[in-house]
Amino acid sequence: MIESKQPILQVDSLSVKKCDDQTSTTKYIVDNISFSIQLSEFFTILGENGSGKSTLAYSLIKLLKPSAFEISGEIIIKGQRILELSESNLNVIRKNEVSYIFQNPYSSFDPIRRIGNQLFNSKSGSSSEIMSEHFNSLKLNSDNNILKKFPFQLSGGMLQRISAVRAVLSNPKLIIADEPTSALDKPISNLFMEYLLTYMKKSGAAVLFITQDFDLAVKYSSRIGVLKDGVLHSIHNQNQFLKSHNDVYLEKLINSYKYIYRTEK
Repeated sequence: MIESKQPILQVDSLSVKKCDDQTSTTKYIVDNISFSIQLSEFFTILGENGSGKSTLAYSLIKLLKPSAFEISGEIIIKGQRILELSESNLNVIRKNEVSYIFQNPYSSFDPIRRIGNQLFNSKSGSSSEIMSEHFNSLKLNSDNNILKKFPFQLSGGMLQRISAVRAVLSNPKLIIADEPTSALDKPISNLFMEYLLTYMKKSGAAVLFITQDFDLAVKYSSRIGVLKDGVLHSIHNQNQFLKSHNDVYLEKLINSYKYIYRTEK
């Protein structure tokens, strides 16, 4: 059977403005962005702090408060126009087609439910053996009774890796990962990325990775979109990204990252 060439995610002229009721002013956080992602593609949105990365990611499945943000343009996931869907139909998309990995893992888990209860609720109904296999892939010791613990009993790094397991277990066609490695050290960050990449290759799903980490972007991405002040500045293939010497902004961004990384080291 020949698979459709239709993108799993199509974004056209997407804008997000923040409304301030007190001053009656509006500010565009995301401004007229267009891009698409195919199945089996690892697409990265790269940008500095305050560039609008998380707002963009949240808007794709309407996680922004409608009282504070106004979304315009078009977002199509698996042929469905997200901005036109009712909340109940949107929840079906969120549950069955898209998984979201949040930057702050503590806010994404129910604090009064054990980890196991939150993972085994996925539609895959995974066995303990399969769960152990996922945990071992991310160097999570399954002998430590992780499944019986509450989120507050685990470190942020452990919860973030468990977030990746939860995302994969629902067998989504698209994973949106919003700066998921920002609190992880380099070895664990690479392990985390390899885990997502392995899932993508096995399932044929797509990954939208949001980051400001140049090393991870260059190492794992099929394509890299650079976000600047809410505008999609440019999109590059992986092998072209570091060769864009005529792009002044990109060169400054790369040099800044290298300087900060050397300093932290």
